Amino acid sequence: MKRTIYSLVLAAMIALAGLFTTAQAQQPYRANHEQVKNLIERIEKGADAFRASLKNALEKSPLDETRAEGNINQFVKDFEHATNRLKDRFGDDNTAVAAAEEVLQRGAVINSFVERRWLSQQAQRDWRNLHRELSELARAYHVGWSWSNSTIHPYRVSQDNMKSLMEWIERRSDSFRASLDDALDKSRFDGSKREDNINQFVKDFEVATDHLKDRYADTYSAVGSVSEVLRRGALIDHFMQRHTLTSRAQNDWRLLRGNLDELARAYNVSMNWKDWTITIR
Repeated sequence: MKRTIYSLVLAAMIALAGLFTTAQAQQPYRANHEQVKNLIERIEKGADAFRASLKNALEKSPLDETRAEGNINQFVKDFEHATNRLKDRFGDDNTAVAAAEEVLQRGAVINSFVERRWLSQQAQRDWRNLHRELSELARAYHVGWSWSNSTIHPYRVSQDNMKSLMEWIERRSDSFRASLDDALDKSRFDGSKREDNINQFVKDFEVATDHLKDRYADTYSAVGSVSEVLRRGALIDHFMQRHTLTSRAQNDWRLLRGNLDELARAYNVSMNWKDWTITIR
């Protein structure tokens, strides 16, 4: 009898442990909503402080008005954009983790620059403070992160092939825009708010594509630009999936979306069109 009772108790404990583990796995972050909100605010303030001290340090350094100065300023700008996206999405379990990962990837680029260049003590101190908050962000969202091993994966294809892919994306983007304009003019969306929305999505997509074209050879900033192109493409895809347009417009989008899938694979970025999730691997 004692053995039977012991077995039942043990089984119950194992079951409860399994439920606890499952519940833990479903949590998007360890900290509560208010704690994460406060953490993001501290990251924003830390980024502002670092940007100011960095600017002052660069003006007094040999890097002033050099390509290196232009690069780090762009890295900081991209980091702040990623932080703004996280601020908008941190309460959304479906997109917050990917947004946090992008912030960390952007931070890794800055960290690499700071470690390789001499800056003022104030800039170094401000970066260390921000670095500490980013490590806390990784823990909050259960992101496995090591600054010493944080690398941005270069694309898997050659630079010539990447250039060719970018040209295909531009051509098919032009074709899609033309067929979309024609389809909208013949649809019930003509002159409506929805027409304005999809036209803005396409415009933003083309701007993001232009940014990527300028940076695709730079592994430090290209991955974030790829993610932005895919996010813009996801908005267009959502519209195209929900609304029936001409067969030509639908076909042009399918061809362009195929190139975007190829772009994601080239940069080792996982893209889930159905759920709009993007993960940098």
